[in-house]
Amino acid sequence: MLLNATALRALLTGQRPPRYTIVSDEKSESTRPWAIPRRVQSLLGLLAAGVFLLLLLPLRNRISSRQRAEHQAQAEKHLIIASYMAQNVSWLSEIPTAWTIKRYLMDDPSPELPGLPVPLNQGREAMAYLTYIIDHYDELADYMIFTHGHERSWHQMEPLQMKVRALNLTALDEEDYISLRCGMQMGCEKQPYIDTKHVNWSGEDRMCEFWKRVTGERCPRYVSYKCCAQHAVTRRAVQKRSKEAWIRIREPIMHEVQDDWLSGMFYEKFWHMLLGAGPEYCPSVAKCQQVHFSNAIICDGDTDATVFEGDAWMDTKCVSAFDGLNKDAPAGPAIEEFHKELLHIYADVRGKAGERHKMQQEAYNAQQAQMT
Repeated sequence: MLLNATALRALLTGQRPPRYTIVSDEKSESTRPWAIPRRVQSLLGLLAAGVFLLLLLPLRNRISSRQRAEHQAQAEKHLIIASYMAQNVSWLSEIPTAWTIKRYLMDDPSPELPGLPVPLNQGREAMAYLTYIIDHYDELADYMIFTHGHERSWHQMEPLQMKVRALNLTALDEEDYISLRCGMQMGCEKQPYIDTKHVNWSGEDRMCEFWKRVTGERCPRYVSYKCCAQHAVTRRAVQKRSKEAWIRIREPIMHEVQDDWLSGMFYEKFWHMLLGAGPEYCPSVAKCQQVHFSNAIICDGDTDATVFEGDAWMDTKCVSAFDGLNKDAPAGPAIEEFHKELLHIYADVRGKAGERHKMQQEAYNAQQAQMT
């Protein structure tokens, strides 16, 4: 390696060469009266970036809303029905075509297609629901609604086809689990449902034992739930538990049980927990009607636990959830028109439901007469 003179001198004398600093001949920023301090420049840059992002937010929200709507329209949707052969299910023809119907027949071991069988007729609707989950686990729909085979009942004033139409999929995306029932009676009273010291009429003294058996998890102190085992869920909610876990959950009703009704009741009180909604699931009636079912038909009365006798429920008056909204708002006229149409559909559904119920009641009375 060649050494220059300075380096050679340092090597011979043992003295290190001096270190030099290059000094700019430009004036310091502090001496320029027009210069902006670097800290201020950084703050201004951050402020500009923040303003830019704020301006983008409305556009981003519009894009997000549009994408969400497109996803919901194209998403696979299944309506899972736990029904019996004697039930009149002609109302299923009024379900929106976007929903694929999976009808399980509890009392027909070899139903004709498209009917689906269950392994054993016990556990009430739980057997149908769990069989669907297990059999379809690897190909679950994006959205699922689990219901009974009746069109309406004492615990469900609105016809089921209207509940399906009214379900807010955006709310379901956010919450993963929504009960079809808005009423707070029978389940949402604050009491220690899992407590051997307060035994109730539906087996509370055995609930903790049952929960540990099917999940292996610790029992909560309180369980509050919306009666009566009808709910909407996302695929995400179901797949929080493995297929093997769901098989274990169904195991108690895969064998003969002493009390079919009681075993079904255990599942009814735990669906919200099994599907990730926590031990106390009691959203207010207002939230249920206005958020979960934002297109809802709301029926009058303080409770939806109306006695389902004859055609008494036909006198129930129902209104749109958006009655009384500001009609001068930008979306007001469109919403108003939509709900006029929804109410028109409801009036037609109600008439057909009355005829079907009357026919089924007559068939039931005739069957009772033959038995006596």
